[in-house]
Amino acid sequence: MNQSELIEKKRRFIKRTYFGVSDNPLDDVNPFDAWDEFLAAKVKDMNWGINPDAIKRSKIRFAYNFNKILDHYSVLLGLDDILVDLDNDAQTNESMINTWADKAIFPGDKTETENKVEEK
Repeated sequence: MNQSELIEKKRRFIKRTYFGVSDNPLDDVNPFDAWDEFLAAKVKDMNWGINPDAIKRSKIRFAYNFNKILDHYSVLLGLDDILVDLDNDAQTNESMINTWADKAIFPGDKTETENKVEEK
């Protein structure tokens, strides 16, 4: 698999996971049914809450749940990395997804890194 295919595969995984976790009935911060609307929407367009305290709590709860799901799949993306991007209300969901996919360490990445260390 070439590099661009690998990047696209990672972004697709993060996109589907983010969409699914944000649409979880317990939180349901995702008001969008269609992928294009979801990706084009800004972070602030999600249903995080009404007042600043509720929004902050909602984003922290979401970040925690999202992080746990990623961890289940052995994808490492720090809680702080998730929260930093969730706090950038002006960016689109697609932009945030791409950032997360670039920051995340996937199982294959760990293998490549371990192999490089062993070669030295």
